[in-house]
This record gives sequence, C-alpha cells and structure tokens, in this order.
Amino acid sequence: MEIYKPNGKINAVLPLEGDIFFGGYTFNRLSSDREITRHVESCSKRMQVYYEARNFEIPPNFFIRFGHVAIETLIDTVKHGVFPVSHRLFIAQKGVCQGVQDSGDFYKREDVKQKVESRILLEEITPETMGLDHGRGLAYVYAMSNAIEVDTTNGILWAAHLR
Repeated sequence: MEIYKPNGKINAVLPLEGDIFFGGYTFNRLSSDREITRHVESCSKRMQVYYEARNFEIPPNFFIRFGHVAIETLIDTVKHGVFPVSHRLFIAQKGVCQGVQDSGDFYKREDVKQKVESRILLEEITPETMGLDHGRGLAYVYAMSNAIEVDTTNGILWAAHLR
C-alpha cells in the first residue's frame, strides 16, 4: 500500500509531520462487516496507546466520532464492490486522519470533490435509507469530522478528527 497523505485542507488543521503513526489495511470482496468492525477497534486501540504514551488528553467522544466515520464509510465502500478497498490512518499529536479508497473513479471526480468538501449530501437520507445497513457514510463524515478532503488524483476520501 502506497503512503499517500492529504495535501490540502486537512494539512492546514492537522499537520501530518514529525511524531506520527501510519497504518493501513486493505479489504477484499470477502471482507465482512465484522472484519471491518474489528479493524476499526484495532485502530482505536492504536490511537489510545499513542496518546496515552505521550500523556495527551483524549476527549470523551473522540473514539466514537472516529469509529462511526470509519465503520460507515468502510461498510459503504465495501458494499459498492469496487475492490480492493483501503483504509489509511495517520495518528498525530493534534488528532487523527483517515482515508478510504477503492479502485473506482468516484472520488476522482471533481464534481464529487466539490460537493463532499462543501458537505453537500450526494443523495437524500430518508427514514427508509436510515434503516439500511449502509448508505450513511458521508452523513457521518460531514457530522463527525473537523476537516474533509477529497484527493482526486488517487481517489481517496480523507477525514480529520481533532483531539
């Protein structure tokens, strides 16, 4: 897995230099929701170890915000079925940044970049769609991320969560 970093909006609020941790994981068509959940739990444990080792305060809802965004975006991306699906995680002093990428062209589109970075939903969330086991990823990203960036060169959705 190549190490791509966000280079726009996120770097302005969450510099990814110096004492950082990078991790990545790739999902395939056999990946289950349970595997995704275990992966996100593992990421949360890595974050906790990183911050506790440095005596950094961890806000009460920090892991919840990260976890909801990670699980929803990964489940949605895996259900779209364009494999492989990669999840990248940077842990830094001020917070974490996660990126989700598949092999499709969706996040390579400039119109998608403009809407996502402006926090405009791409399709309406209705009571019917809220009952599905997928389809809420971007709504979670918009509500629980401090900064959002779309890398149209590499097709990655980045979300930053500040401590």
